[in-house]
Amino acid sequence: MNINFLFLSAANFFYFFGLGVFNLFPLYLGKLGAQKFYIGFLMGLPVLVNFFYSFKIRNKIDFVNKKHYFLFAALLSCFIYFLYYLFPNLYVIPFIRIFQGIINGIGVIFGLSIVVDIVAPEKKTSYLAIFGIMGSVANVFSPYLAEVLIRHIREPKTIFLVSVGASLLWVIFTLLVKYQPQEKEPNTGAQKVRTMDYIKIIPLAIMNGGVFAAIFNFISHYTYELRIAVIAIFFQVQTVVMIIIRIFFYNKFDKWDRKRTIVTCFSISALALFVSFLLKYNQSWAVLAFIGFLYGIVQGILFPTLNSLFIDTTPNRSGKANIIFISSRNLGIVIFSFSCGLLSQFFGYSMMYLILSLLSFAFIIYVVKQKGIQY
Repeated sequence: MNINFLFLSAANFFYFFGLGVFNLFPLYLGKLGAQKFYIGFLMGLPVLVNFFYSFKIRNKIDFVNKKHYFLFAALLSCFIYFLYYLFPNLYVIPFIRIFQGIINGIGVIFGLSIVVDIVAPEKKTSYLAIFGIMGSVANVFSPYLAEVLIRHIREPKTIFLVSVGASLLWVIFTLLVKYQPQEKEPNTGAQKVRTMDYIKIIPLAIMNGGVFAAIFNFISHYTYELRIAVIAIFFQVQTVVMIIIRIFFYNKFDKWDRKRTIVTCFSISALALFVSFLLKYNQSWAVLAFIGFLYGIVQGILFPTLNSLFIDTTPNRSGKANIIFISSRNLGIVIFSFSCGLLSQFFGYSMMYLILSLLSFAFIIYVVKQKGIQY
């Protein structure tokens, strides 16, 4: 396997290790006294910034040195994460979240785009899945560590020093990657790719992001309200299942029927949301672990499958394809973060998950009946 791919994967691991601490961010915000709607706002804010930043650079990404951007994000994250430690204040945090949105936009999009540049085109889905494993492994450990610190240390803000340390290692491994930018001229036919070329598949990414937001941004605070003992078990089970799927089935992703795979994953997502609704009536770690199991299957398969679908739509502009995919997914995260914050504020988390599960089942019907998509 390409040594540069391994270094890049290690950098991705530490990027997600630092970011994984924020899976427990709603719990931290709750301890600071934040209301549910404000938690939803703060969780969605960096994704909103990410969306606008990504959209702004969509026509430039294929003509810049992607490693330089990736390294810039790593350096910036060291500073931004330290600001969280210095200013544990609900009025200051929104300004810090804005800069984190830029970091996340660069970290995900440019990392994926570099992978596409350095691997064989016919194996891109498989390598994207392997690349994602490193982020998944990080999510096994960092949420658990964050939960222990929040529960047992007098200063919960200490969790952000973990993110600072992870970001320093992200910097080091990025420096080890030898990356030669592909020579592309902005005035060639590759520049003529339009955002409208993706219009029929954008709803798939939006819904994928929406389900992610509903589960990842609220499950920790939901389970904390229910007083379930081990909150991090959701993230651990979800991550382990995702890793197992990507390790043992990564070489199958490029061979499976895409439409059938996408419909199946959205069906499992709807089931995960419905079980989240039932969690209120069976408040056990086993049910929480089952939700993690279901969503681990979805995360293990759906993200690389949709990512590959966007790239194959415009193969000569893989960077832009990645941006449109991530931006569309982030748009779903923003919309659902804000709307879920409102729903949970007025109806509670359980009813919020019931409403979203019904919406997800309706979306599956839309996907099945939608025509004109080249899967």
